[in-house]
Amino acid sequence: NKLDAILRMRHVLLEIGCGDGEVARQIALNNPDIGIIATDLYDWSDHQHSDSYYRQIALKWHGGQLPAQSDQLGFPRSVVADLHTGEIFVPDMRKRRIAIFDFRGMLLYQVQGGHRFNTPRDLAVDPEGYILLAANVEEGGVLAWLDFDGLYLRTITLHGPAMEDASPPVITSVALSMDGSTVYALDQENLTLWIADRD
Repeated sequence: NKLDAILRMRHVLLEIGCGDGEVARQIALNNPDIGIIATDLYDWSDHQHSDSYYRQIALKWHGGQLPAQSDQLGFPRSVVADLHTGEIFVPDMRKRRIAIFDFRGMLLYQVQGGHRFNTPRDLAVDPEGYILLAANVEEGGVLAWLDFDGLYLRTITLHGPAMEDASPPVITSVALSMDGSTVYALDQENLTLWIADRD
């Protein structure tokens, strides 16, 4: 049936509280490769179908656990394009996550922070898809490597003679060399551009 066909599509947008459905209709017309499921109301007190897949999705959306088509960003500080995949990365400080969009601006997924990192400020993507993240990182760090799925790999510690007299760094912007072997980190606290190898 039609619902099964929509759910087999690669990207599906669930819009809850869509009013007359005009926004959902426009999205569907402009994006024929995206499945659209739109509903105006959801009865949160309906426990008859409490174990249904759609109720679980709706509850996650209602609790802010799923990315939404509108009102997605809390406090974005930068935007980074991965030139290899075309994906767009937006560190969102208020929601403690990295939002990842396709080239049309459709939200694909998010990397949620937590005890590993919070307040992400900027990032860079290396040629293999690994993410260099400027954020508050565990163990008091300010830089971390994430893999291409957003899983935390390790913290990068800035060290060396130049750091001996410096205040704890506040990294606000990062970049990588073309081959990804060199890290460039802009430190707002010390008004310094730190240059280090990726390890």
